[in-house]
Amino acid sequence: MKWLLTCVALVGCQPAFAQGIKCAPRDKVVSRLAEKFGETQLGAGLSAGGVVELWASKAGGWTLLLSLPDGRSCLMSGGEAWQVLDAETPKPKGDPA
Repeated sequence: MKWLLTCVALVGCQPAFAQGIKCAPRDKVVSRLAEKFGETQLGAGLSAGGVVELWASKAGGWTLLLSLPDGRSCLMSGGEAWQVLDAETPKPKGDPA
């Protein structure tokens, strides 16, 4: 629900399920996540067409973004009760060269 409120505050959108995924300039999205919700970026990875980013706060709120090459970030999902698990960071497979 928090991500939907972020979406509304950022771009004045209707509920995501009714209007589809909403995007805004990345700098505005991440500023809002940091200032309003206390979220910081925990990780990122390449995806077809962009970079998937996970943002979360110490309070447990989290947001999943898709950041596009054109400078926009799209709110994909979000929620509460995020937990960081004690696990070793996966190592890339194959020859890095």
